[in-house]
Amino acid sequence: MATNSLPVPKPRKKMFSTPSPDPERKSSADSDGYGARSYQLELLDAAIEENTIVNLGTGAGKTFIAVMLIKELCSTILLPFSDEDAKRTVFLVTTVPLVNQQASYIQTHTSFNVGHYVGEMGVDSWTRSRWRTEFESYQVLVMTMTIFKNLIQSSILPLKKVNLLIFDECHHAVKNHDYVQIMKLFKPHLEAGDEVPQVLGLTASLIPSKCRPGDIKSKILQLEKILCCRSQTANNLMEVARHATDPEEEVVLYDPSDSDRDIAELKKILGDCVAFLDCFKRKEKETDIYSLVKLYLDDLLHLLDNLGVWCADHFAKEGLRAIEEEISECNGHFANKWEECLLYLGRTRLKIFIKESEKKLKQAQRFEKYPTTSKIKKLALFLGDSAVISGDFNASNSSSTSSIDVGKLLGIVFVERRTTAAMLTKLINHLKETQSDLKHIHCDYVVGHNAGKKGTYLRREATMSVKKQEAVLNRFRKEQINLLVSTSVVEEGVDVPRCNTVVRFDFPQNFRAYIQSKGRARAKVSKYLLLINHEDRGKQYADLRDYRVLERELKSICHDRHVPDEDGILKRMLQVVDPYMPFGKDGPVATIASSLSLVHKYCQKLPKDRYTVLTPFFRTRRINPGAKEEEPLFHCEITLPMSCPLRDPIEGYPMPTRRIAEKSAALEVVKRLHQAGELDDLLRSIAREIDSDLEDEEKVAAKSVTHAGTERRNDYYPNRVATSLSGCFPQTSPAGNHLYIFLVNQLVDVITTPYQYLGPPANTFGILSRKPLPHLMVPKFSLYEEDKQLNIEVHKYHSTIDLSPEELAKLKLCHEVLFTELLKITHSCFHLTFNESEKDYLVVPLSVLLDENPLEAFLNMEVADSIIELKTPSGTSFAVTDPKKAWPLPPESFHNALVMDVHRPLEIRKLYEVVKVDKATTLQSPFPDSSAAATYLEYFQKKYNCQFTDLNQPALDCKPLGLRENRLKLLKSRYKSRGEDVTIRRQSSEVKLFPELCTLYPVPTTIWKIARCLPSILWRLECTLSIDNFRSQVALETGIGRQGDSVEISTETYLHGYEDHGFGELLTQKFTTDGEQVTRQPISTPDISVLTQRGPDNALLLQAFTPKGANDSIDLERLETLGDSFLKLATTVFLFHDRTGAHEGNLSSARSRRVENLNLYLLAKKDTKKITEHILSTSFEPRQMWIPPCFSFVNVEEMPGPSIDGEVVESQENLRTRHYLHHKVTDKGVADCVESLIGAYLVSGGIDAALKFMKWVGIKIQPVNAGTLVSGWQSQSSSSRDSGEISSASSSNDSLTPPAPKKQQEWWEASPISHQRVLQPRQPEKLPLYVRCSSSIFRKHFPHPPRATFTDHQKCDIEKHLEKSYRGNKKLKDFFDSCIKDKPLLLQALTHASYIKNRVTGCYQRLEFLGDAVLDYLITCHIYSSFSEYTPGEISAMRTALVNNNTFAELSVELELHRAVLHLSPSLFSQINTFVGMLSEVDMAEGERVVLTSGHLQEASSQPECASSAQMETVEQTDTQEEDAEELDPPKVLGDVLESVAGAIYLDSGCCLETVWRVFKPYFEKRIRSFNGKVPVMPVQELLEREPTARTEKTRVGRGVVRCTVSFVDKSGVSRTISAKGKTFKGARTAAAKAALKEMDK
Repeated sequence: MATNSLPVPKPRKKMFSTPSPDPERKSSADSDGYGARSYQLELLDAAIEENTIVNLGTGAGKTFIAVMLIKELCSTILLPFSDEDAKRTVFLVTTVPLVNQQASYIQTHTSFNVGHYVGEMGVDSWTRSRWRTEFESYQVLVMTMTIFKNLIQSSILPLKKVNLLIFDECHHAVKNHDYVQIMKLFKPHLEAGDEVPQVLGLTASLIPSKCRPGDIKSKILQLEKILCCRSQTANNLMEVARHATDPEEEVVLYDPSDSDRDIAELKKILGDCVAFLDCFKRKEKETDIYSLVKLYLDDLLHLLDNLGVWCADHFAKEGLRAIEEEISECNGHFANKWEECLLYLGRTRLKIFIKESEKKLKQAQRFEKYPTTSKIKKLALFLGDSAVISGDFNASNSSSTSSIDVGKLLGIVFVERRTTAAMLTKLINHLKETQSDLKHIHCDYVVGHNAGKKGTYLRREATMSVKKQEAVLNRFRKEQINLLVSTSVVEEGVDVPRCNTVVRFDFPQNFRAYIQSKGRARAKVSKYLLLINHEDRGKQYADLRDYRVLERELKSICHDRHVPDEDGILKRMLQVVDPYMPFGKDGPVATIASSLSLVHKYCQKLPKDRYTVLTPFFRTRRINPGAKEEEPLFHCEITLPMSCPLRDPIEGYPMPTRRIAEKSAALEVVKRLHQAGELDDLLRSIAREIDSDLEDEEKVAAKSVTHAGTERRNDYYPNRVATSLSGCFPQTSPAGNHLYIFLVNQLVDVITTPYQYLGPPANTFGILSRKPLPHLMVPKFSLYEEDKQLNIEVHKYHSTIDLSPEELAKLKLCHEVLFTELLKITHSCFHLTFNESEKDYLVVPLSVLLDENPLEAFLNMEVADSIIELKTPSGTSFAVTDPKKAWPLPPESFHNALVMDVHRPLEIRKLYEVVKVDKATTLQSPFPDSSAAATYLEYFQKKYNCQFTDLNQPALDCKPLGLRENRLKLLKSRYKSRGEDVTIRRQSSEVKLFPELCTLYPVPTTIWKIARCLPSILWRLECTLSIDNFRSQVALETGIGRQGDSVEISTETYLHGYEDHGFGELLTQKFTTDGEQVTRQPISTPDISVLTQRGPDNALLLQAFTPKGANDSIDLERLETLGDSFLKLATTVFLFHDRTGAHEGNLSSARSRRVENLNLYLLAKKDTKKITEHILSTSFEPRQMWIPPCFSFVNVEEMPGPSIDGEVVESQENLRTRHYLHHKVTDKGVADCVESLIGAYLVSGGIDAALKFMKWVGIKIQPVNAGTLVSGWQSQSSSSRDSGEISSASSSNDSLTPPAPKKQQEWWEASPISHQRVLQPRQPEKLPLYVRCSSSIFRKHFPHPPRATFTDHQKCDIEKHLEKSYRGNKKLKDFFDSCIKDKPLLLQALTHASYIKNRVTGCYQRLEFLGDAVLDYLITCHIYSSFSEYTPGEISAMRTALVNNNTFAELSVELELHRAVLHLSPSLFSQINTFVGMLSEVDMAEGERVVLTSGHLQEASSQPECASSAQMETVEQTDTQEEDAEELDPPKVLGDVLESVAGAIYLDSGCCLETVWRVFKPYFEKRIRSFNGKVPVMPVQELLEREPTARTEKTRVGRGVVRCTVSFVDKSGVSRTISAKGKTFKGARTAAAKAALKEMDK
């Protein structure tokens, strides 16, 4: 038959795909590679119903089914073993390595305690009590078959105490195998009707040995009879074939070694000796000496025949050493003459062989000429290239071998003998050193660990310890080696990667060896190569044909043989089964033929993740098994994915075939979906809700503008003037004027601490205003003048000031000269208009009596006159007229004086402060620089041609002053930020002048210095009072910061390095709305009602309105970080409570639209809010953007208005003058300001104030009527008050322990918010205000959370699912019992979307959406309040290091949540297993511990080198090019389940943030401590900081795989490159940066 014909050898083609770094993570690109396959669920159902042998090929998921079955049958293993009904699950394996492998797998993916047992543990000597302790401690027992057989025989573990018995590799149950012995003990109990365990057999091949095709059915029936099971495989062979192995199989012929003359001659040396040993039969038992010699000679002959002279020579030398050691140990005392003869015979023959082999090897100058076998030549050609080896290796049949795409090889070479494995590995590695085409091969071998006979080579060389065996396998799994030479030890059971190459170096001796070795070629595109001896090809071809026939029969033996004509049946069914036509014949129609397609299209539209299969699950069974084979009937029921609202299975009508039965059920599904509103009137999937309430016309229009809402677009906005500063010009009427005094307290040495306090001067400035100013709203603030910090306070004079017309005229002139001549703040467009200007307050000089109470102050007319002197009657400046010479004057005249030099040209004259009069220095004193002049007189005469009248006049030590632009910008210390030594700078700037060279400046030094501060003081005053208008508007419209109609409450903060962190420990100011009365009360233990009414003061708001680009001492970034996180939280909570039917994808989309910068920008610029007018976006430049009081800007009506799209082209003059009336802000800057304002209201007034402010801004978290909401929650949860709910009016936040409930409720009697159990520490800590009272506040603002009701049957199902999840793990049980009482909520939090067996609750995606925001906010709050010294960038870095999937995944493993997740995804099983294993390797690494934080690498020890186990593999490096490192992300599900559990705790505690934080705080604080006080730095950032010239390059290497190559220069100056691969470029770049940093540290 054609099907039995063997393929003719043909030229090979390059056909290998790149193997996945993690073999279990990637099987295919489609989603089926991740979710549970339908045939797995089908076989799982069969195993639940009856004893079953699961017959699936390697890679098709047998162990996954076993683990799921353990969970399904777990109810009795959760009981204490002493309980009468308690049982245990037993998992039996055939080899010791499989014990640890399977135990680890089960432990990782279940919450049960798993014990593992092997003979090396000494279990044979364990007593009954010791075993009983084990049974009490563990629910699942993994052991070798012999141990379990002994337990049954000794009645230590009765079969009735076992609920499930699993036989791994059950095909071994033949003849007298231990599996057979166990079942012989099992059957008497079964026949007697005793309680016996359920049995599950796992195998990839039902036939263990040679079997004729006609005998296969009887063999299977025999195995079923032995194990009391029914063999099962999947109904859908096509699906199994996609996931199991189907490599391309090819046969390569090789010539026998006898055709080689050299090998034939060497074989003669050994042949007669081996024949002699075979023929000689001793009557007594063979000795170890005989075995030693015989095995060495047999193996040597076998190696010579198969591997050639090189390998035989090396092996002979090893054998010779072993025999000589044995002779040496005997030391002439042999047991008998026979053993002595044997040893000397073996030694002699080996010496002769070595001599001849070395002679033949030396004849060749190159290895290519070495006499070798045709078999090795074929293998080398296959592994290398068609021209991989020249000389004798260039066989004529080289075209019959195919080449492998080098660098992508991942394969296994199967051999029969252990010695062959060891020597073949040596040969391949030797070839690699000499042949460039084989350098891509990294080879090692693995063999069994059972020791051979004493003194044999097997014991010394060809055996492996379990530890060494596992080490080699681990290297192969990590692809550090890409070719593994192995005996049958890895044919079955052992976990190895998906190989794309499998070679049978020795022909398989039975069907089991054939099918299982072939099963290791599990890559999507793979090759299975068999090497066949040309002389034996007839027999081996016949065996191979039988193997293939057996394989086909084995797949079909468990399937229905009768296959009816489905096309004909379907045509008949179309006439019988009515189509679904909801709108009649003219509307859409769904028939039995099209129904299946409609259902699949609907499922593909549902939300999904990579581990969820969006396909319906079909459960089809035959309902007439006793009928004729030609008349079957099948019944199908369909279960839809969890995202579908239809939870119950939907049944179809009985049909003649499985496929048509599925279509019948699908037609019923279409009907139900349409009736449920999931399909539209055209029977198409309804588009999911986007977020229509945000898509208004304004936003749609804004989206059409380029870069709208980003940093790349900006607008101009008008500058706002405070209403209190407009229309307030002083008057001469009897009503008087209000005087406000500026007190300047000076602190010296801004760089070092402590400061030296100098106190305020007696002379200062103030402002006169016709109307009162809200001076209490102006906080203390700081200015910075060189090395001094000036603390500014605004005080109101206790009475009004009356002015005469003359006084007012003088003060007006003084005001004018002050700004035009002294400060020189003028512009051609300025016009002095006084009471006609927009801000018309008057700046006046004052004298202050500091010791008086209340403070006394007077208008200082003398200072006013001195200022007026700066402008002469002729209108010229003081510098031109020089009205007062400085000599001759008494020395006292220079105290507090300023002088101006007159010996320089007019345009470069300077103003100086006289520091002291130096009487010891005159004009005749030596000049410091003797090379320039001998005396000061000579210096001034030479350089300036000065003439002096008095040569004995004293010198003046002067310090130059100036009024350059930067001298007027005092909002930020220039010297502190630069870290300059101001003392040295001050000393170096002092000069010596003489009185005849100077003229006295009319203004005293103290007045000049305070006047210099006036622009900054007035700017801060104007900004603060403008922001006070904003604060008052918000307070009036929202009630934030108001108590009643006339009293306002706000925080009291300052602007010199302090901010309110929301702990309520600051003073709260209470004042009337006219600002005349103020009281302060401490609120360190506050009343909640006061806290929730408290609002921000202007200092906090000023910080919130000041971007970092304003170059101020304060900025909004810390508040923005906090506000951004709360905005996310508030929006999340609202959407979760409001949109109960929306899935996580829709919720995320809606949240993104609310919190995006474009949305915040549009809300902030609305005319009703005018937030943009208060933003202080530009650096304060007094002479370029500030209009002094009482001045107006000329031609204001001609000024251009704000740009709508930022693209208006204007003249340079307009651009220069626009800054006086407008300020420029980017769209993103506006959005950042909104977030910082949310943060300001949050820290000052708590969550309630922040929510009210967000509503006022217009963010769509619209609360409904508060009273209705509160009563609604209370009506559904009358017991919540009894369960510890915090009262919004009287609860103390320092005492949160709830009272005991009045009665014990079952979990189903309580709503998700009906109780609050706070984890109370022994000493309660004080939480920030913005975390407190969340329960009552959210209850007031948002709809109550959805509450589901459950039937008794559903309650029972919930308990069963939770049993499978975590009940077997005490740690998890204690954790969940302590923080979540609502069991349906807990079940939802632990249910992955792939776990379709949970039809009671939804999956965790909605809770994950909620928990993500909750954890993000709580961690941000903790960092914000605990690390007040951190910059916004450091806060963001710390938060990024904590809030990421890596950290959450690691924490999930620490909490063992990965054991509790309910899912049906084999790929997820594998990824969790890999991630947990890598964490374990890191934990066990001696001297190092790695903390994984989103690409951050932190060392917690002094070890210089460490690598992230979840991020990067060790790379082998060369001088030029590094091999790829690998970015291995942890499964996202692990992070998701942590977030969902946090969301469940939040809901279960009544929306209490405090409870959630007290659960997770210890774990996150531990991670913060692991940073060792250093802020984590991203590897890419650290690399660029250390090596700015480093460059990255991106290349795509395959579907879903990206490579990043980093080029840098190492310490020795050598250019290096390191590359890494990842699923994303970001991940690959992180891994490459880590590898580069590690290399740079070497």
